[in-house]
Amino acid sequence: MKRSIGLRILNVKSRRLPHPSKNGKYSRATWDLKQEYRRMLYSTVAEWMILHGAAAWTQNLTSRQKKLLQTIQRNFSYSSPKPIVPHQQLPFSL
Repeated sequence: MKRSIGLRILNVKSRRLPHPSKNGKYSRATWDLKQEYRRMLYSTVAEWMILHGAAAWTQNLTSRQKKLLQTIQRNFSYSSPKPIVPHQQLPFSL
């Protein structure tokens, strides 16, 4: 007996399941997301979600650590070509 799961057809009697990396090849082809859009999605959503929790992980900073952090952030903002807006419109629909 065979069952259809997504794009793959599995044999129910078989004890071996296909390796997940092989399934990724099929699903990757249907994502229809260009690499530039995936990068934009990461920079607008995933990065902001990670940084949102970063404040909870920090301990009380000394004044020296605060100054060091500000210089790192300032250097990053100078090298950033454009501001990253967390809720900008993406040119595709999810």
